[in-house]
Amino acid sequence: MGSGNSKNKGKEAAQKAAKTAANGGVDPNDSQTNASSHTLESPPQVESPLLFASTTGQQPVNSIKAGGTAGKSKKWLTGGSPGGKRTLNSATGKYSSMDKKNEGGPDISQKSARGSLVQKGDNQLDTAVSILEEFIKEKIQAGALTSHERARLDFVLESIREADDGVQAVDFGDEDEEIAEWLRADFMQTRALKATDLKSRMKTVGLGVLAGKNLLRLTKQGPTILPDLPFECADLSEEQVILTSLQGITSWEWDIFKLREASGGRELQVLGWHCLCRWELPTKFNMNLDTLRRWLDFVEESYTDTEYHNSTHAADVLHGVFFMLTTCKVEKFLSEIEIMALLLAVMVHDLAHDGFNNAFHKNAMTERAIAHNDMSIQENFHAQTLFATMREYDEINILNGFNPEQQSEIRRVIIQVVLSTDMSKHFVFLKDFTALIAQKGQSPEAWTDSTDQIMAAVMHISDISNPARPRELAMLWAERCLSEFFKQGAKEKEMGLPISPQCNEETTSLPSSQIGFIKFIVLPSYQMLGTLLPEVQTIIVAQLEQNLEYWQTVAAREKSLLEEGNAKGKLVTRGSLRNVLMQRPDGTRVAAAAKETIAIKRKGSSIKLVNSSFGNSFGNSGKERVPPTVEEESGEGNPAPAAAQNPAPAAPPAEGGNVGGEEVVLDGDPEELERAAVKIQCRVRGRIVRKQKAAGAP
Repeated sequence: MGSGNSKNKGKEAAQKAAKTAANGGVDPNDSQTNASSHTLESPPQVESPLLFASTTGQQPVNSIKAGGTAGKSKKWLTGGSPGGKRTLNSATGKYSSMDKKNEGGPDISQKSARGSLVQKGDNQLDTAVSILEEFIKEKIQAGALTSHERARLDFVLESIREADDGVQAVDFGDEDEEIAEWLRADFMQTRALKATDLKSRMKTVGLGVLAGKNLLRLTKQGPTILPDLPFECADLSEEQVILTSLQGITSWEWDIFKLREASGGRELQVLGWHCLCRWELPTKFNMNLDTLRRWLDFVEESYTDTEYHNSTHAADVLHGVFFMLTTCKVEKFLSEIEIMALLLAVMVHDLAHDGFNNAFHKNAMTERAIAHNDMSIQENFHAQTLFATMREYDEINILNGFNPEQQSEIRRVIIQVVLSTDMSKHFVFLKDFTALIAQKGQSPEAWTDSTDQIMAAVMHISDISNPARPRELAMLWAERCLSEFFKQGAKEKEMGLPISPQCNEETTSLPSSQIGFIKFIVLPSYQMLGTLLPEVQTIIVAQLEQNLEYWQTVAAREKSLLEEGNAKGKLVTRGSLRNVLMQRPDGTRVAAAAKETIAIKRKGSSIKLVNSSFGNSFGNSGKERVPPTVEEESGEGNPAPAAAQNPAPAAPPAEGGNVGGEEVVLDGDPEELERAAVKIQCRVRGRIVRKQKAAGAP
């Protein structure tokens, strides 16, 4: 379908593609093609001396040192990938894939296709159907489309379906009241929102051509050449250690902490690069490799050093999504541009998280809460911060190389996927996705209009995967999570706020919290997903059930110790028993790695986060471009005003040339200077009033 092909050549190529599709995607008459072409499900088979070819359980990806093909343009047509997005050139009557990087010539998506594919209004679906019918007719005439494949395109004619509103009440039975309160507070919305209408999204004509996954790309390419790692190692032995830690990455038992230790705290960069290269996405979309390296470095550096919501958690969730895409075959449901957008979203889903949940921000009325009107506070903050910073710094803007239509689609997916991690929407999600599975079944062809829901489900369920990991990893993550909860509880107590459920260190039961979380949140989620993806049921649900039995045993032991202590007249709290419950029979700590210290080898990114609503709210790791909070300077629990937290220049005080010992720079918009001056004055007055109250002055 290349724009330079003649009509006859186009027919010959289409006929050849149909023949190869009938042979399982292999052209028996073309040995070179057999060695180089591949579909989304089957990356190129090549001889590779490197670790990816033999130890990770994946299809091999050939490698060279960094800088090999960066900047060299390769033309990839990915219209054959599931859900591949394509646009029509009205001048030539030919299509080009949205999954393909535009190279030279007119921008089809913005010119020729604007009148046909990007129309807005009531006739959008009719226009899309007309284009699809024309495409089908062309393929039938060329002998490249069977009646069975034609039938697979009929989904675009489905009626718009609407989801029922509301969520049924969840009965937590005889669970501990504190556990039930936590589940209600964190995983249910106070008022059920309307479920999103499941409309047939006619993104582009190619989304309807799911049969195209059986038609080979008409342009054949050799194996993609990409570096193994996104950075240079000190020597070959260091590189080998890192690559060795990637062994078995398609297994659910794979350990992210081994990669963290091997990479010197660069686990998110390494795994993010590896995942993108698994589908050769940097090459297929002609991404600038240096920009991508800087972006990965920036993302990892932007995570704060909290106990739980850090870059290791992001990498662990990324592995969960990678497992779903590969081992559980979710890749069959998505186009390549959707896979890329999903992977990017997972990497940034907790960007600059400060270790406090949405309820805390809302109750404390932090800048983040105010900026986002108490709606999905942290999730909106993560997405806004990412795109604001990328817009500010071209050197990390990985979207610059895409055409406007692709940029818009990638941004849309990232925002939606990040927002899907808001745990307060959990039961709404569970109800809607359960109904969707019952309606559509397991066939990828039936899900072509619901890929958004697939991506959101994979992200959300992977985000709560810790209790489903092998026992030792699950215990490690449980301790890390509670450690972060307890810090929030201490801050809430200090600020005079109600202590959130599971955040009181003395009363929270580790085994009981895990039992409640697994029984009512995690296990039902994976059981539901297992009806769509059988591997989830056989691998993950089985592990969850084992872990639930273990925690129930630990809970019984905790109860026995509490009763024994009370019988002896000793004051025994659940907090004091935590270390005892986390010990192995030999006395060693099960989750010792939760407090591990390793030599961090990250060089550090020079990129500073950009956000108009930082509200670093007590969890700042020093990486944000913000001054100390009010809390740090005055002992109160409100973050510094937004203007004081951002690098915007401030007006000078009435006397002197600095504020707080820092020189004031008078180069900015006058209105911005005036607003900053007013906020600084309010801040100073607030300090004076607080000092007077402390001294007993009227």
